[in-house]
Amino acid sequence: MLQTDRIMIREMSQTDAQQFLNSVDDGDEMNGYLNALPEDVVQDALQNTNAVLDFVRTLSALRDKGDMKQYGAWNRKGELVACAGLTSWSTGTPELQITVADAHRRCGYATEFLQCLLSWLFQNNNLQYVVYRLRKGNEPSEKIVRRLGGIQQEPKSKLESLTITTYRIYPN
Repeated sequence: MLQTDRIMIREMSQTDAQQFLNSVDDGDEMNGYLNALPEDVVQDALQNTNAVLDFVRTLSALRDKGDMKQYGAWNRKGELVACAGLTSWSTGTPELQITVADAHRRCGYATEFLQCLLSWLFQNNNLQYVVYRLRKGNEPSEKIVRRLGGIQQEPKSKLESLTITTYRIYPN
């Protein structure tokens, strides 16, 4: 177990993580990405089928539960305030996703959680960097990844450039 002034962090089961995610997620992530774009932009981007397939594989990998570690952050009241998942764990370059409970957003928990967790992960595992993808326009996540020292990567396709931003977070 890891600890900061305000939170306790520990690995959690897939079942507990999924229950938390279901309580805060509307389950329509892909539509959230596509609905943010004008129809003509989507049609143009969809012309390159290989790029579309790569994009869908990227998003699907984030939901792959087979190669994932889940961590939770509990506040001093014992409330689960955030959950972080790292997919593609065995590749040595896991992809990070974080979800913060609605009632605990904009309180600094996400940054505190990830600073502590990533520091520990980099110290105790052979990781060169962690990948963090977020939906365009997700300003709170953008601020968090910048605080963590994330370095923005070039998009792999037009569709990706229109919908997500990819960062790499390296050890400090």
